[in-house]
Amino acid sequence: MWRVLEEVHQMQQKITSPTDAKLPAMSPPSESRGHALMNLITELGVFYSSLAGWVDGYKNYVSGLHSWLQNCVVQPRDPSGGGNLTLSPRQHLAPPLFVLLGDLSAGMSSLPSEESCDSIKNLAADLKKMYRRQAAEQKKAAKKRSSDTGAEGDKSSETEPEMATLQGGLTAMFDRLSKLSGAMASLAENVKREAEIAREAYAIGRRTE
Repeated sequence: MWRVLEEVHQMQQKITSPTDAKLPAMSPPSESRGHALMNLITELGVFYSSLAGWVDGYKNYVSGLHSWLQNCVVQPRDPSGGGNLTLSPRQHLAPPLFVLLGDLSAGMSSLPSEESCDSIKNLAADLKKMYRRQAAEQKKAAKKRSSDTGAEGDKSSETEPEMATLQGGLTAMFDRLSKLSGAMASLAENVKREAEIAREAYAIGRRTE
């Protein structure tokens, strides 16, 4: 699953990358742009909350299971008299579940999840600034139209910096999400491999007792 997500995010990054594509600098009606921006900002907020909540929840769940499992066994004593040591599952040939949860707990703490969440938050912040700027310009234009019957000028040049901001933010976000998915895929593969090694070592150790 994580490898598939990694490929999807890489494709999304390629689509939005300034070196591979250029988003059209069209100038739709101001009201339509405002609604589109607000919808995108709202969706990014939901996405940020969901991703951050999932990462925190998963970390806490794995950490809780790992701590509970450690409390189920008598921890080895420190020879120097400093109290108990944390059980080393590989050294003591503990059941493979100890290795699995230990590696998963350690791996989850090193995931680049914060960078991914920050990229979503940064993009949303840029879009909020863009929305406020557009709202101010719209009010200014409305006042001008009330006193000036002249036609509006071409606004395509005004939208180009905004599209560049959107394009850059999307590219950065998909890049971080791709790295997070890749890290999760690698973690899952490593944990599975190490758990299998621990299972075989535990089975051999049990037979030689």
